[in-house]
Amino acid sequence: MELGKKMIFSFLLVGVLPFVIVGTASLQQASSALKMKSFSELKTVQTFKKKELETYFEKNRSAVRSICTDETVIQALIQFKDIFTRGGINQINKAIAEIDRKVQDSAATA
Repeated sequence: MELGKKMIFSFLLVGVLPFVIVGTASLQQASSALKMKSFSELKTVQTFKKKELETYFEKNRSAVRSICTDETVIQALIQFKDIFTRGGINQINKAIAEIDRKVQDSAATA
């Protein structure tokens, strides 16, 4: 190989090699930083969603407790059970109409 070509190759090697090394190191560092940021954001979303679900279920738990202790609901369930065991869709429809009437009456007086 000629001396001129050897010198050009050497200068290119000396000039490009540091860029390749620095570029590779920067790429790995940036990749690691992006992964850490992504996991951090996912953790934040996970915490937020967890709190959101806990709040949702606590609201529903409170509503169910309230319904379970409501005397009107208890009586309605007892009536539905009695009517259902005796059978007949007409009796069920009558019971629903009666309960609707009671609910409307209680809402009107409240």
